[in-house]
Amino acid sequence: MSIAALQQTGSFDLFRLSKSKAAVDLAPNTLRAYFKDGLNFYKRGKAIFVSRTEVEAYIRKGPQPAGTPEPQTQRRPGKRALAA
Repeated sequence: MSIAALQQTGSFDLFRLSKSKAAVDLAPNTLRAYFKDGLNFYKRGKAIFVSRTEVEAYIRKGPQPAGTPEPQTQRRPGKRALAA
């Protein structure tokens, strides 16, 4: 979110990642997974900040399909199946 957008809305919607449970009722590790999928975050020193409006937009948009799907792993038969 740009400074101009903050001036228009008149609110500051960033929160620290460590306070995410209280701010948006999501665990920090859930947001870290969203970061890997493309959610923006802002880092200042060791502190990581996230925008409430960007989290809301990301959740509404839903997960985006990856370029290549992960290969499905096949389970090995258990010991009982091998013994029979």
